[in-house]
Amino acid sequence: MVKAFYDGACYVCDGEVNLYKKHNSRIEWINIAEPGFDAEKYQLTAQEVDASLHTIDEHGTVYKGVDSFILIWNHLPKPYPYFSKIIKLPIIYGLAKIAYACFAKLRVYLPKKNVCEINPKQDKDPS
Repeated sequence: MVKAFYDGACYVCDGEVNLYKKHNSRIEWINIAEPGFDAEKYQLTAQEVDASLHTIDEHGTVYKGVDSFILIWNHLPKPYPYFSKIIKLPIIYGLAKIAYACFAKLRVYLPKKNVCEINPKQDKDPS
């Protein structure tokens, strides 16, 4: 099963992942904003997974950024696999890598969800 690491505290990231979750159960979605998340368990660092989207395929190969989207889209139903074919075209792939790198750098400045929004199943204090 593919493992995908995403920032559930990021409204944009979480929104996109929620779209993907509606379509597929062959991807294990791992929220790096969850308390107790341990990147080292996957031979990654917290800084790596916080800097960009990471995925690990069924064979243990690690992908990041645009290559992670390609892997994810190939594990989702149509029309997503078509997106991966288009984005792999040489000029589009280069532009997508630049665009994603810009987004990844700007993402840290986007508003974040608070802890209760990230993990709504947490027991709330009745007082």
